[in-house]
Amino acid sequence: MALKKIRFIDLFSEIGGMRLAFESAARSLNLQTECLLSSEINPDAQLVYQYRVGG
Repeated sequence: MALKKIRFIDLFSEIGGMRLAFESAARSLNLQTECLLSSEINPDAQLVYQYRVGG
């Protein structure tokens, strides 16, 4: 059986905490996720985000 997939955008992403929590919760429900867009204007937060969740 194929897993259901949720596609989402991560606006005002800061350092990625909500994305990581969302993806973890989805995995526990056997759902795949795909982040289509991440948006953050703070350059320091962008660096942390890239480190935590990958490009």
